[in-house]
Amino acid sequence: MPPNSENDLALFGDYVYNMVSDTKDYAYGYEAWNEWNVTESFNTQQLTGAQYVPFIKNIYENVEKAKKDNKANPNAKVY
Repeated sequence: MPPNSENDLALFGDYVYNMVSDTKDYAYGYEAWNEWNVTESFNTQQLTGAQYVPFIKNIYENVEKAKKDNKANPNAKVY
């Protein structure tokens, strides 16, 4: 189930930041879930596309934050 509430997004953002930091030495690309319409396994709440935007924004912002803090590969990107 994707994070949707402010609290869940904050916790997920911490996870992304730490994951990016932990993989700094060998990862430079992070793929975000982009099949929001798959409701059978991931989006069981059938959240809308508009509700998907904060999820993707959260991932991008936390990868960029880790880069700024020198905790991520400086070439890291979100795909």
